[in-house]
Amino acid sequence: MDSKNFVENFGHIADAPNGGRMLRELILILAFEGKLLPQSEESLGASDVVGKFKKKKQLLVDSNKVTKS
Repeated sequence: MDSKNFVENFGHIADAPNGGRMLRELILILAFEGKLLPQSEESLGASDVVGKFKKKKQLLVDSNKVTKS
């Protein structure tokens, strides 16, 4: 399901038994798959972002600006 299909079927999903729980789950799934917002070519994946932060943290640890925890 993509965001367009989600919007078109929102009422049906919300009115279903356990609709609120299902909506939360669906929104999380769409968010993790990057389907809620348009993605650009420059968008980084989650593993790229984590790697970038690890490198930045290591630079801060090496320069004694933060402690390694």
